[in-house]
Amino acid sequence: MIFTEEVVLIKGFDHENSLNQFAADQWNQNIIDRIYEGIDEKWLNLLTLKEREETTFCIWYDGTIHQNNIENNNGGTWLLGYTFDTYDRFKEFVTEYYSFEFDDKLLKKLYTDGSLSDRELAELTHEYRG
Repeated sequence: MIFTEEVVLIKGFDHENSLNQFAADQWNQNIIDRIYEGIDEKWLNLLTLKEREETTFCIWYDGTIHQNNIENNNGGTWLLGYTFDTYDRFKEFVTEYYSFEFDDKLLKKLYTDGSLSDRELAELTHEYRG
């Protein structure tokens, strides 16, 4: 995870995920490139080449949340589920970090499912963005 004043970058590597190029029969650089597609070069340069290769997902927030799903695989839902082992810990973290009370139903869906629709995300963050 990288936090700057302008961006939050979360890069992860799930060795059991099908996007893991080290376990592939043949290396496919296109998959790695597609994971990072759309990220500003200055943020990409915060990672070494080795760090970029050791990736099955990348999520970045620069005012908008971005993540490229490759072959209908977000590469990280399972792994990110271990970041907070309970919903209550997740809720406590985001509530304290953002100093904001989020809609519990949507926050729980984000924790459980690992994603929200654009509409749900807008609802979750509407008051926060003010």
